[in-house]
Amino acid sequence: MKSIKARDIMTPKPRMIKPTQTVQEAAEIMKEEDFGVLPVGTPEAVIGVITDRDITVRVTATGKDASKTPVQDVMTKKFISCNETDEIEHAAELMRHHDVSRVMVLRFDKASNYEAITGIITMADLLRNKGDRHKSDKVLHELLKPAHLQKQPSAREVAMADATPEYEGCDI
Repeated sequence: MKSIKARDIMTPKPRMIKPTQTVQEAAEIMKEEDFGVLPVGTPEAVIGVITDRDITVRVTATGKDASKTPVQDVMTKKFISCNETDEIEHAAELMRHHDVSRVMVLRFDKASNYEAITGIITMADLLRNKGDRHKSDKVLHELLKPAHLQKQPSAREVAMADATPEYEGCDI
């Protein structure tokens, strides 16, 4: 059976938002595009993400004015990512380990020596995964596995977690 890679199921070319744009603009984009998350920055320099939950908890619930609040003031600076060549079970493992519902997908550009965001994977993407029922069952099992049975993060993931922006512990 052919392995399914992150790039095979991700939503490609995610819509980005600039850190100086307002939360209202972010919410309007989310509504238009039917997204719950927007990467903040540029594809070559993602500095965080803003989620529908960030807007609810950090703007609406605190009485801030969404039309005047810049995204950078309320965005989540930490996010989880995987490589576009990772198998989808790895993305599921990351979601479970970090208790998130979305993973940013990156591709390392050797020429420029940076990781560019190329897509986003959601739990729904993992479960659909090109209609392979056996793979869906395996991924669902990974998502539901108790945390103490999870594989420990690789050295790369640990190193990425120590990088800035941080890639773990977020509200995604």
